[in-house]
Amino acid sequence: MAKQVKSVGELDRLSSLPDPVLCHILSFLGTKDAVRTSILSPRWRHLSASLSVLDFDECIYSVRREYRNNFKNFVDRLLYFPNQSSLKCFRVTHYSFDGDYSRLYGWICAALLGGINEIDISSHESLMLPPFLLTCRSLVTLKLDIYGDINIPSHVCLPNLKTLHLSRFDLSDGSVFRLVSSCLLLEELVLELVEFPRNINFNIHSLSLKKLVLDFEGLIQEFRRDLNYVVVINAPNLVYFKYADMLAEGYRLSTLEADVDISATAQQFFEVMCNEPSQLTSIVPDVFKSVDLLDGLWGALGAISSWTYVLDGVTSTVTLLISAVNPITTSITYGMIEGDLKSQFNTFTIQMDATQKVVGSTVHLTVSYVKLTEDVSTPQALFDKAVEVITELGAYLAQA
Repeated sequence: MAKQVKSVGELDRLSSLPDPVLCHILSFLGTKDAVRTSILSPRWRHLSASLSVLDFDECIYSVRREYRNNFKNFVDRLLYFPNQSSLKCFRVTHYSFDGDYSRLYGWICAALLGGINEIDISSHESLMLPPFLLTCRSLVTLKLDIYGDINIPSHVCLPNLKTLHLSRFDLSDGSVFRLVSSCLLLEELVLELVEFPRNINFNIHSLSLKKLVLDFEGLIQEFRRDLNYVVVINAPNLVYFKYADMLAEGYRLSTLEADVDISATAQQFFEVMCNEPSQLTSIVPDVFKSVDLLDGLWGALGAISSWTYVLDGVTSTVTLLISAVNPITTSITYGMIEGDLKSQFNTFTIQMDATQKVVGSTVHLTVSYVKLTEDVSTPQALFDKAVEVITELGAYLAQA
């Protein structure tokens, strides 16, 4: 019996697992504990260089001061390791870099260049962030808890970002709202303890947003009575909303909706409105004078086009961007970028969801908009014209 126990004790099944599996297991440990496993055997010695998650919380303060530079050098080796292409998540707090801002800057750059998916940075002081942080195509999650302002470049490209958390930033220039509108796949937005002037419009526009948290609890208590700001939210797909502490002057989220039954199939309707909208100039020539592609490909997310149309005898032009498209559900959404509508609306989107029936289909039309001022009229005439166009298009396609 004793011999049997000994043989079982010598069996190391964990070390026999493939490196990717071991690294996945280590990702559930704190980085400090994960690195400690390197003393188990030569098999584990180099696994820390292939960790998918680097989470440096307050572990540097558990390192004696005379050894902290050694710890930072160790982090350098982890991030600059030639094979560190497996890194997916990088988290760091103020306590973990010991005020060494130039070192932290290099760590962030290395993570971004390595195709990182998640970055989570917390600092008690303002710090400089790499300019290409907001043009990183691989980022899916970005969480920044940093005092000071955030420099939003004129060109933002975060095509895969789904989660954005900003805490303690200065939002005075309003550029963060442009950042939100530029993230076409954004699903979760959290703004906590952000600083802003007493008079500001919070303009949050996102067709993909599902979760929104605005938490200002405990912020600028002494100015509470003097605040005079407006929260404007245009997020038609929102399913979770949390608003803490302060009362805004007003809330504006406006939509017009209608179900339009047409004779054509859902696929026929989607094909024209998504991939061949220029056909509208010949199908309904009294409404559309031109539909031109300006950038991208028809039917592709992010495609930009110019539409010239006539409404009540007035010719107008609008530049639209495909902000959402789903061929499976035959759904497409166009969002306004520029054009005559800009003089009346801060945001303006048109969403069309076609559902197949036994005979024909139903198009659910949703027009979402935010008025520049309360004096602007509801775009009922434009909405009614859109319903007419959908009906005429359906009749034409059914006969084709």
